[in-house]
Amino acid sequence: MIAVLRHFRDYGPAYMAGLGVAFLISVDVLRASGLQWSDIAALAKQFIPDRNGREVKNYVEFTTVEAGALSVTTGVKFASSIEEGRITSQWCYVEPLVSQGATTLNLFLSTVEGRNRPKLVDFAPADLQPFGLTADDAQTLLKTYCRFQ
Repeated sequence: MIAVLRHFRDYGPAYMAGLGVAFLISVDVLRASGLQWSDIAALAKQFIPDRNGREVKNYVEFTTVEAGALSVTTGVKFASSIEEGRITSQWCYVEPLVSQGATTLNLFLSTVEGRNRPKLVDFAPADLQPFGLTADDAQTLLKTYCRFQ
């Protein structure tokens, strides 16, 4: 795998230049055959998505706030870019600002369907201990730092 990556690193620019030359030659051949630019553009439109239609994009918005040695992140998933403000789900979790090794710890404080009211997850003390939190601390983080919409 490394050899393949090195090959593309070393020869990638030559491949791109070759593709550019092949494209120019193809366009020149098409024009020499009597096609006009409008014909070539019409041909190319078959392969380009229509941007004037109702294109739907699903997206998630994240907001992160620092809370002492922790960061609190709220995620909000929207139904689509067309239906403004229609939220399908939300969640809030905490993680240490400084990672502890290769593993990232996170603790989900709450998940919410749509715009319902958030409810704190019922944690066991062992779940909260790696974050230095108590159940009251987790409740305070939820109420103070989670940015539900």
